[in-house]
Amino acid sequence: MPKPKESVISKFYRERKEEKRRSKKDEKRRSKKDEKSRSKKDEKSRSKKDEKSRSKKEEKKRSVEFQVVCFTNKIQRLTSHLELHKTDYSSERGLRKILGKRQRILAYLLKKSPVRYKELISQLTIRELKRP
Repeated sequence: MPKPKESVISKFYRERKEEKRRSKKDEKRRSKKDEKSRSKKDEKSRSKKDEKSRSKKEEKKRSVEFQVVCFTNKIQRLTSHLELHKTDYSSERGLRKILGKRQRILAYLLKKSPVRYKELISQLTIRELKRP
């Protein structure tokens, strides 16, 4: 029984698949060559630089000021969202949680370093904590 003629479309897709396979194989070959060509010294220097930049980023993320700024940005976004969607109670609950977290962090900062607390409050233009 003779084979039916292959349509132009199916031929196009078959050729396209073959091209993709070839390109993937070529990419794998190239990446292996690139890995071998790198020297160990370059890798060591890169890793040291990466560690330094990571440690600086982590320090910034851990700082109390950074956390307060992030919470303040979230609070501003949520308040603008809630102005449009007044019945979105789950977002309102999330906003209350974030407000509480920020309040606790600010209380901690006030205890540890009142000067930094005052600076942060003035930069972000937020109200001071109510003292009992």
